[in-house]
Amino acid sequence: NHLPYTQRIANMSGRSSKEVLLLSAVAALGLVGASLLVKNIMDSQPKGIVISQLHIFPIKGCAGIPVQRARITATGLENDRQWMLVGADSHRFVTQRQHGKMALITVQVDENARQLLVNAPGMEQLQVPLDNIAQERVQCNLWGSDELCLPESASANAWFSTFLEAPVKLVKLDAQHAPQVDPRYWTDEFPGPKATSFSDGYPFLLVSQESLDQLNATLHERGVQPLPMTRFRPNIVVRNVTRGFEEDEWRTINIAGTTFHPSKLCSRCKVTTINPATGEVWAEDTQGQNVNSDAATAEPLFTLRQIHGSQDGRDAYFGQNLVHESVGGHISVGDNLSILDRWPAGKIPS
Repeated sequence: NHLPYTQRIANMSGRSSKEVLLLSAVAALGLVGASLLVKNIMDSQPKGIVISQLHIFPIKGCAGIPVQRARITATGLENDRQWMLVGADSHRFVTQRQHGKMALITVQVDENARQLLVNAPGMEQLQVPLDNIAQERVQCNLWGSDELCLPESASANAWFSTFLEAPVKLVKLDAQHAPQVDPRYWTDEFPGPKATSFSDGYPFLLVSQESLDQLNATLHERGVQPLPMTRFRPNIVVRNVTRGFEEDEWRTINIAGTTFHPSKLCSRCKVTTINPATGEVWAEDTQGQNVNSDAATAEPLFTLRQIHGSQDGRDAYFGQNLVHESVGGHISVGDNLSILDRWPAGKIPS
């Protein structure tokens, strides 16, 4: 019983200790090889579609915030696009289309202090209460629709006007007068709040990682550096779809118990040509030169119109606008997405 383990095995098997050691090593290698084989088989199996990123954009047109979990409200993800800037006189909404510098305005949500913490280069931090108690309402214009909004403080107006070097005002969404989803794409066929925030028409925007990968592969072929997902400002990013732009085909999906209806392809605008890190209209070639000096060929719109655009070549599509059936649920990074229904061929709304 005091003999080494290999010597005892050798005595019982009639083999030498060296032979036992060699056989043990081969067996161990076999187990490693088997586990690697199993891993390779598992990796090759199709994976379920999962949420890989979630983003909210508290102030329309300003930088977003990545989050791990978000509550579903009547107007979209909690705290998403609940504020916007408007012209001081026109009261018409303002975005990066007019002021690319808005990309440099960062926002944090401090739930404990019930404040929005706003920062920008060269500016002192601005605190905006999450709970607006204004009694008055101001009429603001969002995509041609007049909306009643809650005015924020004069100091907030001055802060944004100073940074943007233009007279603007900050307003907050009034939940009692939330903008409505375009009825052409949200009918009574589905239940739901039919409301949205200060977004461009819909409470959620979903994009797949595979769609971005396909776009970047084409840009690479054209000598343009890949673009990050932040260019496209989605709320929900998913991965493990079978191919790029597959999300176009989805008609009904479910995430963590909440049912969504992809209602319309998202037609993209000038904002995607702006570098979110600098606020400039910029995309680089392999030599580091800007390829976006000409608006007619600015990327990624120029390429998107060709590989995923409207038949007349005017619109560039990237992502799906979603509406939802219920409120109060939560979605998290890592949640699975189930496809419940697909649009018939040739019937995808755009």
